[in-house]
Amino acid sequence: MSRATKITTALAAASIIGLTLAGCSGSPATGTSGEAAPNMTEVAAAAGNSAPATEAAKTTFTFGETATFDGLTLGISAPEAFTPSQYALTGSQPSNVKFTISITNTSAEGYDPSLTFISASSGSQEAEQIFDTEGGLTGSPSTTILPGSSVSYVVGFNVADPAQIVMDVTGGFDYEKTTWTN
Repeated sequence: MSRATKITTALAAASIIGLTLAGCSGSPATGTSGEAAPNMTEVAAAAGNSAPATEAAKTTFTFGETATFDGLTLGISAPEAFTPSQYALTGSQPSNVKFTISITNTSAEGYDPSLTFISASSGSQEAEQIFDTEGGLTGSPSTTILPGSSVSYVVGFNVADPAQIVMDVTGGFDYEKTTWTN
């Protein structure tokens, strides 16, 4: 191969690489033409559908309600006052309440309930979860909930004001947070 052929081949390869990279350099929002990409509402309207592409799902509930989201149906009872056993791990707030948590798996795959994370606040203070094996408060179960199956368990919190509780619940890393109040 002659020197001129090698130079020509190298220049052609560099040109191809340069053009390929230039085609990838547009921003995701505008593409390469500089025009803004349409949003999903505009796409739906262009297709003859005047409804928005997505609707905001309800994320705040009252204790006693049932929420269905992401393949789970979740129910949280109203708070109920209780007295922890002698060996319970509690906090320093004046009141102790417990809740029955019910989870039904409406998805096509098993759900690991140990991924459920629950936190609460009350009277502008973070509530502390109570662990009381003797009193039946052992935390979330760890056995997989099969599709169509349900599980219920009881959790307790040490709270400042039982009439003013806010509880956040997530079903795991891939789930949206839901908020529960009284």
